[in-house]
Amino acid sequence: MIMPDELLGASFQCECGRTHTVPVRKIVLEEGAYLRLPEVLEELSLPRELCLIADDNTYGVLGSRLLRLLSGKDYRVREVVLPSPPGGTVKADQPTTDKLQSELPSVPLLVAIGSGTINDLTKLAAFRRNIPYVVVCTAPSMNGYTSSIVALTTEGLKTTSEARPPVAVVADLDVLVEAPMEMITAGLGDIVSKPVSTADWKLAQIVSGEYFCSRPIELVTRFEPLFMGNPQGIQRRQPEAIRALTEALLYSGISMVIAGSSSPASGGEHLISHTLDMQADLAGRKHDLHGRQVGVTTLFAAALYERVLREDVPSFDLDAIVGRATGSRQLDDSLDSYWGRLAEVVRKELSFKASGREESRNRLATIREQWGRIAAEIRGFLRPWSQIRDVLRQAGAATQIRDIGVSVEQFREAVLHAREMRRRYTVLDLSHEFRLLEKHVDGILGETGLAAE
Repeated sequence: MIMPDELLGASFQCECGRTHTVPVRKIVLEEGAYLRLPEVLEELSLPRELCLIADDNTYGVLGSRLLRLLSGKDYRVREVVLPSPPGGTVKADQPTTDKLQSELPSVPLLVAIGSGTINDLTKLAAFRRNIPYVVVCTAPSMNGYTSSIVALTTEGLKTTSEARPPVAVVADLDVLVEAPMEMITAGLGDIVSKPVSTADWKLAQIVSGEYFCSRPIELVTRFEPLFMGNPQGIQRRQPEAIRALTEALLYSGISMVIAGSSSPASGGEHLISHTLDMQADLAGRKHDLHGRQVGVTTLFAAALYERVLREDVPSFDLDAIVGRATGSRQLDDSLDSYWGRLAEVVRKELSFKASGREESRNRLATIREQWGRIAAEIRGFLRPWSQIRDVLRQAGAATQIRDIGVSVEQFREAVLHAREMRRRYTVLDLSHEFRLLEKHVDGILGETGLAAE
C-alpha cells in the first residue's frame, strides 16, 4: 500500500486495472500554514499573478492577511469577495457561479479562501478557464477540498459536476481549531458516513456492475482510528484531533479522485441530506450544514443496513413483491406531490433506474440468489450505528433529527423519497425494492433515538 503522502502528484497502476492519477501535489497542514502560501506557490512554479476568491466571512478570517502577505512578496493580486445574502450564506448554485464567472479578472491562477461553497465555486471557475487553483481552508467541515467534483444546485436539483482538484491545499491549524464548532462537527459527520457509502458502492457493483476499487477504501480506513478514537478531542478543539479530522477529510477527497466518482464518499445517507436541502429550498426555509445532516442520516442508513442484513431475503416471494410495485401513474403522482416544481428533473434522474416488472423481478432474483455474498461483503465495510452515534455524541455533533432543524415527518418523507433524486443504487433502492424501507423506517427512527423529542 502506498503511503498517503506518496500519492500526492503521483500516477500509479492499480490492481483494479486502472491507472490512477492524483493532481493534488502539495498539502500543508500545520500551525501557521497560511504563511507558507508564497513558498508553496514558488515550489510548484505557479504564476505570480492571481485572484483571491472569498466570501465576506472568510475574507475576514484570512483574506486580508493573505493579500498583505502575497503583495509583500511581489505577487500581483486581485480579489473577488462574494457578499452573503441578508440572513444567509453564499450558495454553490448556478446564479452564483455565473456571477463569479462574470466578475473574475483574467488571471492564470485562482486561490480559494474558505470551505465547501467557496472551494466548489473556485474549483469550477478554474476548471472552466483551464487554469490551476490552490485552496486555503478555513474549516474542517467537509471532504470536498481535494475532490475532482463540484456539488452544485442546478434548477433546484443537487448535482455533481466534473472539475479538477486544487494543485495544493494549505490548511492552517490555528485557523481550523478556531472554526465554528458546528462546522468542525459537520466535518466529523461527513467523514463518519464513509462505511455506509462504501457499502453502497460495493452493493452497486454487485447489483448493477458499477466499477469498484478497494484502493480508495484502504486510504480512508487508514485514518479511521484517528478520528473515531478521539471524539472528545474534537469537542475540546485539541489541535491533534483537529489535524486528524482534517487529514481524514482531505484524503477522503483524494479517494474520490482515485475512484473517478464520489461513490467512496457519498451513498444513500448523502441522498437523504440532499433531499432535505432541496425540500428546504422548495419551502423557502434554511437547512443545516451538509455534514451535520449527513451525520444524522448516516445513523439512519447504518441502522437500515443492520435491519436489512437480518432479513431472510432468499425466502422472499418475488412475485408477490413485484405485484405490489407502484404503478407508473401512482409514481408520477407521488413525484409531483413530493417534489413539486422539481418533479421533472427528479423524474429524469429516476428514469435511469426505473424498469418494467419483468426487469425488476430479474434484478431481485439475482440479488436473492447472491444474498449470501452480498451480506458477507457488505458487513465487512459497515460500522454499528450505535458506535457512530457515540462518536458523534462525544464530539458534540448532531445525533437527532431535531438537531438539524427538521421535523420527524419531514425526515421520514425524505428517507422514503431520497432514492428518486439520484441514479446511484444504494441501500435505499435495495430496501425499497424488497418492500423493507417502509417496513423498517419507523422502527429505526425509534430504536436509534433519531426521533427523540
